[in-house]
Amino acid sequence: ITSTQYDLEVVTEGGRSGEEDAATRRRVVEVRLPEPTLGPVEVRLAARRTESLMETGGWIELAGFDVPEAIRQSGFVGVMVVGDRLLVWGPSQGVRQVEDLPNWQQEEELVAGFEYFGQPYSLTARVLPRATRITVTPDYRLDISPDQSTLSGTLKLDIRGAPATSVEIDIGDWTLDDLGPINRVVSEGVQADGNGVVTVPLLERAVGELELTIRAHREHVGEQLSVTLPQLRGATANDGRLTVVPADNIELTPDPDKVKGLVRLSGIAAWNASQGKPAGLTYRLEGPQAVFTADIVVHRQKIVTEVAAEVDLSHDKATVEERIRYDIAYVPRDKALAVELPESLASSRDLSVSINGESVSLIRAVSDESSSSPGWVVRQIPLSQPLLGRMEIVFRYPLSPPETARRSSVPWTIFLVRPLDGTPTGQTLTITSPAGIDIPACEVPWEVTLPSKVGADGVCTTTLTTLESVASAKVSVRLWDAAGVDSVIVDRALIETWMDRAVRQDRVVYRLTTRQASLEVRLPSEVSMETAQVFLDGKAVQVEAAVGGLLMVPLHDAREAENGEPRSYLLEIWYSGQRPESRWGRARLALPQVGPNAYVRRVYWRIAIPGDEHIITNFGTMTPEYRWGWTRGYWGRIPTLTEQELADWIGAAPVGTPGDREASRYLFGGLQQPAGMDVWILRRTWIVGGVSLAVLLLGLMLIYLPVMRRPATLMVVATACGALVFLSPAMAFLTSQAGSLGAGMVLLGFLLRRGLTRRPRVYTVPDTTAIVERGSTETMIGAGPPIDLTMTSSR
Repeated sequence: ITSTQYDLEVVTEGGRSGEEDAATRRRVVEVRLPEPTLGPVEVRLAARRTESLMETGGWIELAGFDVPEAIRQSGFVGVMVVGDRLLVWGPSQGVRQVEDLPNWQQEEELVAGFEYFGQPYSLTARVLPRATRITVTPDYRLDISPDQSTLSGTLKLDIRGAPATSVEIDIGDWTLDDLGPINRVVSEGVQADGNGVVTVPLLERAVGELELTIRAHREHVGEQLSVTLPQLRGATANDGRLTVVPADNIELTPDPDKVKGLVRLSGIAAWNASQGKPAGLTYRLEGPQAVFTADIVVHRQKIVTEVAAEVDLSHDKATVEERIRYDIAYVPRDKALAVELPESLASSRDLSVSINGESVSLIRAVSDESSSSPGWVVRQIPLSQPLLGRMEIVFRYPLSPPETARRSSVPWTIFLVRPLDGTPTGQTLTITSPAGIDIPACEVPWEVTLPSKVGADGVCTTTLTTLESVASAKVSVRLWDAAGVDSVIVDRALIETWMDRAVRQDRVVYRLTTRQASLEVRLPSEVSMETAQVFLDGKAVQVEAAVGGLLMVPLHDAREAENGEPRSYLLEIWYSGQRPESRWGRARLALPQVGPNAYVRRVYWRIAIPGDEHIITNFGTMTPEYRWGWTRGYWGRIPTLTEQELADWIGAAPVGTPGDREASRYLFGGLQQPAGMDVWILRRTWIVGGVSLAVLLLGLMLIYLPVMRRPATLMVVATACGALVFLSPAMAFLTSQAGSLGAGMVLLGFLLRRGLTRRPRVYTVPDTTAIVERGSTETMIGAGPPIDLTMTSSR
């Protein structure tokens, strides 16, 4: 350093520089002042070491300059680091670290400051390269389609220490599609090795927060999906997030045993594509490596249709409003929907079609879609956009009304639009008509679920349903007097039913009064119409069988009865059919219906079934009519009225059937005739065997299990038995008889157990040891042979 105030000359002490260690070499700089001087003198010196401090790897002495001839020396040492270096302090002597240095005017940032108080002092340090510490917070979205999985997300990096020039991402078996952003990443320089590790160079040295975006995909086959999420190498991972979103046609079931490093977040509903839930599965990433495994089921497009049609019928016209509801699941529908309809209706200008309220026009179908029925054509309904979920197509068109005659039924065909796409779930047809017009019956596969009913506004409503997909409905339309409908008063009704293992035969007798020229009787659907026989006042009559099991019975002197007072008739109907199927003994027994405006005042229903079968209970409005009595070896239910008494009550001759005496007979009564009744019929062997087995098991548990003999358990059993007696005394009485066999076996088991486990009698010899009991009375037993002598003395 040159100066006008002093001259500098470097003097080296000690041996030659090559013979001494570099750490112990000392150099002396001689400062010559121009003249002797008193007072403070400021000398500025600068020195540099040429060797690499990081290559030595040892401790470096940072002690400053020394003035050998000075009496007292003190000062400060400031340490600065240029570049990405890190100082590790070593042993020191005669120094202390301070926060601020006086007169410090350097531009570089001060790493540490020290103050020394004398010479010699020591300050050592080791220079190390500064490490780059990266913390990453991932946020991934996994979209699953039928053939591949797509991963997209962001990696939020927090870089501390030395700036980073590149990062390495282990993507495994993923195929990298994009890596960004372009203003922070050199896309052309991204390199991947053969082990799935991608090196991402950065445009500039990065420190602090950095956000990277990634998009990749991978193919998957089979019914199980297993993906490993990418991870940043050499980085510390914070808790991240993974959102799994399957396609609409994929049903996803995660495998909790194979999922690693992922924790399901609470409050997120399980994904089920068939329910159309838009939200996916959300997980929290924990651990260095996250693996998501799930079973996948790929669904094809599923279309379910439901048809509801409303027919408004009047005397001179009829209009139809048909609604076809489509429920499209899994895959959106982008093709046109096909329907089948009559050719005359397809070309009619009165036909209007709308989808979700927007009018559309039908277009001709392609050549390979033609109707198999003559007179019917196939048309397509174009869709403006792919549809997924629920949609509704409405058809409105007129129909020709039926040509009805007064007090008669005529057939009428209602043409409908039939959807050709999807699985039908059923059709509903509702027919409304003014008072005087009703729908008494229909042909299969349609069924009358709600018979004709006249509301307060005078409108008659009939509802038909079917589970099949049909393009028409054949019904019977009846026209009555415009002023009203004549009523039918059934004073007494007697129904007798005989059943064996396969066949059911019924006899129905009505004592009725009416002014009508004919009477409508609807038989149960399982009845064979060929077996129906009708007798009016004891004489056989020919009846007209309409659709849906409907009989039109002509009455005597109809013209006279119409202009005069109502007349009484005795109507008797015989029919047979298959015995109704039962489920665990429960069967539905349907009854004929007189109508539509018939009022029943009193009805009895007599049922005879095979002798080894019993009606346990009935479900309905009719009340059992019986008394308890001894019959065929047990206490049973005996009808309160005999067959002869019922015949005298109705005014008809009794009819005996073969085996009726050996049959189990039951009688039910009511103030109105229901459409049917559910009964529970079981064989005697099943009843006795089941109840006895239950009693036997309960008895054996009471004998062999001590816990069953506890008061609490016995109280529960007693309460259950008491509840049965209180709720159904008849059922309790029958159960007690059926369980007598099991009770006898329990008693036999108890006696056998007691006889086989009886203990031998044990004789106890009194102890000869003297025993003294002190108290108000003193008892002494002396030693020696046992004697029956007790000596007492009062104290």
